[in-house]
Amino acid sequence: MTWKLPGAVIMAAVALTLFAGCHSSRDQITDPQQEQKMVHVDALVKSSGGKWSNLSQADRDWIIQNVAHGQEMPAQMIFSSRAGIAGARHPVERK
Repeated sequence: MTWKLPGAVIMAAVALTLFAGCHSSRDQITDPQQEQKMVHVDALVKSSGGKWSNLSQADRDWIIQNVAHGQEMPAQMIFSSRAGIAGARHPVERK
């Protein structure tokens, strides 16, 4: 298949646009409610010293229900990531 210069330029421009568009806002929180929830999680991280086990049961339940859609394991992972300890050997505390 032989590429002509204008066709190659157009294909390159489309590829760059798709790549930049798909990854530009990946880390941004766009929903104000989500942003408020993460601010609250950050406050809980600070008050607990970054340890899930130091949270009250009410705070754990709030994170599980409002941030992790009712599941404990993702709630612990989100909490750990906000505490800056995600990626540790065993970031999730198990009972």
